[in-house]
Amino acid sequence: MTVNGYDASNNLVITRNTTQSITSKYVSKLSVSASAANVSRVEILFDGDTKTGGTVHIPVFTDAQGNSLDHLSADTLVTTLAYPNESSKAENLTMCVAVYTPVGKLSYVGKDAQTVGAGEDAVFRVKLDLPENSDGSFAAKGWYANVYVWDSDTFAPVTGKFVLK
Repeated sequence: MTVNGYDASNNLVITRNTTQSITSKYVSKLSVSASAANVSRVEILFDGDTKTGGTVHIPVFTDAQGNSLDHLSADTLVTTLAYPNESSKAENLTMCVAVYTPVGKLSYVGKDAQTVGAGEDAVFRVKLDLPENSDGSFAAKGWYANVYVWDSDTFAPVTGKFVLK
């Protein structure tokens, strides 16, 4: 990622290349610009500090064919998150992807639980079939997906919440 500095609202602006995480202790809002022709802006908001000392792990959203998604526009949502365990002990982690209706009712959920060894990298992947979204209308109707990563033993958040609308 290339750190571009701060914008007029004092938000840290970062351009994403191929790396999926950054380290910063004082970021409360992260804007990611995608270079794909159909993506003008992606915002990822997260809550407070993370367990791993400030590393922000950014999920990647695709459809079943691997095409990037910037909103809920496909009948299959594949969420992938690279997680480097920077601690000196193994971590039992669970990534959960939850899709909600416009009124906040949970409609779809999937998870990937793994033990990530000390100093090792893991890739979490959750595939959700969304047959009700075969026409790609979820985003226009206000549906959204949240991505969470928790410590499987304590249920404490390891990353902030990510939102895909």
